[in-house]
Amino acid sequence: MEEDKKISQLSVADAIDGTELIPFAKNGDNGAVPASLLKGQQGEKGEKGDTGSQGPVGPKGDKGDGFTTEQADKLNALPSKEELDVELNKFVTSEPTDSVLEEIEPNIVTDALRKTKQTLSGAERNQALENLGNPEMKTFIDLWDSVCDPYGKYNTSTGFFELNEITDITYEEAIEIYKYKQIMPRPISIDESTFRTNILVSNALSEYDRVGNIHSLFRSSSIETIRISISTYGFRPSSSIPIIIRGRKLRKVLGVIDAISIPSDWLPLRDNNFPVLSDITIKNLKKNMNISAAPALSLESMQYMVTNAANTSAITITVHPAVYAKLTDTSNTDWNAVLTSAAAKNITFVTTE
Repeated sequence: MEEDKKISQLSVADAIDGTELIPFAKNGDNGAVPASLLKGQQGEKGEKGDTGSQGPVGPKGDKGDGFTTEQADKLNALPSKEELDVELNKFVTSEPTDSVLEEIEPNIVTDALRKTKQTLSGAERNQALENLGNPEMKTFIDLWDSVCDPYGKYNTSTGFFELNEITDITYEEAIEIYKYKQIMPRPISIDESTFRTNILVSNALSEYDRVGNIHSLFRSSSIETIRISISTYGFRPSSSIPIIIRGRKLRKVLGVIDAISIPSDWLPLRDNNFPVLSDITIKNLKKNMNISAAPALSLESMQYMVTNAANTSAITITVHPAVYAKLTDTSNTDWNAVLTSAAAKNITFVTTE
């Protein structure tokens, strides 16, 4: 009979099929049960282990749609960051020089010069004129200086034409002004245009030259200053019809207007639209006059008018309410003195209100 072995001496099987007898001891007795009767019980849940290492990279996805040819060309045309930094540093760190400008794409500079109004100094204007080789303009400058002297000239420092106290006349504006050049003794009537002032010249000013039958001489709403006469004799109108029809921008009437030949009540300014006219010089006034269209007349204009009046009987001068308020303001000493002087010469000021 085979000697019983201890459990520890039994051989270990690789697998069981349920028919094997599993020995056991209980209360001092030995026994055995078939392996098929044994059923394992689930043990307690163990603690969660540490996170494992990252798994391998998954397979590459399908290739998406690429850029269109047009998109790719635009992207390829963009400068790199390094190229942008280089260009920006040129303008941030120093003044643009000719060498820098030459590196800019030519059409960019051309467009900028074509679309942007350029402001040049007088020296730059003259240099541009020389560079362009503009003989027509050079000839016109000589003509302008000859005709406009002593009331105007071409200013080589500013590059502008000057005339009748306007100092920023452009070449194009000067040509327009010259077209309306006035020749005494019979100045032509100036109608609507874009000119800013007028040229008035005379070769021989005589007593006859000073008499003008021209009425409505100026009717341009663009004119800023008017040269009405070129001597101390003054321009002598012989009609009571207005001399100046429109003057929305008119600031000054330069030269003397001699009113000695005005036959009746006179309205030198018409249309009630001379908001900025400050200077007008009138002498030998003998008839009633209405200048109420000008609210901004200067003290000097009013003083000259009264001092040089030639009336031998009572006359009335109608002025704008703004002018009348200054004349009648006793606290406004200089203006109120004009009212006093007028009364002494039998001149009365009235207004439209």
